[in-house]
Amino acid sequence: VTVSGGEATQQASFVEAFFATLGNDPATPHLTRFVDGNGLAKEDVWRMLDDVMDGAMIDLKAFDDGVHQALTGASNAQVLTSIERLAERGKLHEVRLLLIPGHNDDPEVLERAGAWLHAVDPSMRVKVMGFRCHGVRAEASRWREPTRAQMEGYARALRAGGLKGLVLV
Repeated sequence: VTVSGGEATQQASFVEAFFATLGNDPATPHLTRFVDGNGLAKEDVWRMLDDVMDGAMIDLKAFDDGVHQALTGASNAQVLTSIERLAERGKLHEVRLLLIPGHNDDPEVLERAGAWLHAVDPSMRVKVMGFRCHGVRAEASRWREPTRAQMEGYARALRAGGLKGLVLV
């Protein structure tokens, strides 16, 4: 069971109660429980969810803080902290990188991101996803989708930073 959309961590009390109910119900304790989020939750939220969630999937929109702010309106500092803390506790299932040509796909930054993620956890699973125009809002509808060659270049840059557990989507 994965909770996502509308940033599930903003409803942490509900998620905690929901996951606890699933874990305690004789019909559902075998179900895994994951949080899908942007990583902007503070440490107390993750601690609240620690005992009831099996893991988290965190979106890192950009490793460069200025680019992250331009894309999301927020710093990536809390996202990076969430990734570190969840990994330390064995609760980080994967980090997802949604790459947008000309926005957050600089090879040097991707290599640094790969090195940082590798330093956090050498066995980390990282899902590299190419941006898709389907269903996006006004400005993003004009962004380009990456080619297969660009996706392979992203993977090379991330691997150059040391990452091994890459999944290209």
